[in-house]
Amino acid sequence: MTSRTFRETPRYDVENDLGWILDQQLVDAVPGTRAAVLLSGDGIRRAHSKELQTADAEPMAAAASGIQALARSYAQRAMSGEEGTWEETINSYQGGFLMIVGAGDQSFLAVRADRDVDLAALTTAAHTCVLRLGEHMATPRRGADAPS
Repeated sequence: MTSRTFRETPRYDVENDLGWILDQQLVDAVPGTRAAVLLSGDGIRRAHSKELQTADAEPMAAAASGIQALARSYAQRAMSGEEGTWEETINSYQGGFLMIVGAGDQSFLAVRADRDVDLAALTTAAHTCVLRLGEHMATPRRGADAPS
């Protein structure tokens, strides 16, 4: 038997192949936008903008997952259980905003921005980014209800 030596690919390159689109469509395009993370519904970071290190992107993804889950749950309850009623959530805090938008089946886009950002421009850019990424942003369902 011959043993093979594999060169490990850096984690950033493998797991952040869509990060450049987040930079191009959001961080570099809308003044006051600080960072963006693409995440799965269960809070797994799928891509992040260059401004974030992985160690900072992962907690942002986890927090955004929890926030969107609460917002979607309330939206369904408020709309008598109708599916697809939640579209986006914007959280305001002293330093700025966190916007979360749906980005495909079980995927979400979280964007952090300064307080002086043009929210209309950011909203438009976020939704345009989602359209551009298209099916790349869908995350297959995990668990027992996943198709086999």
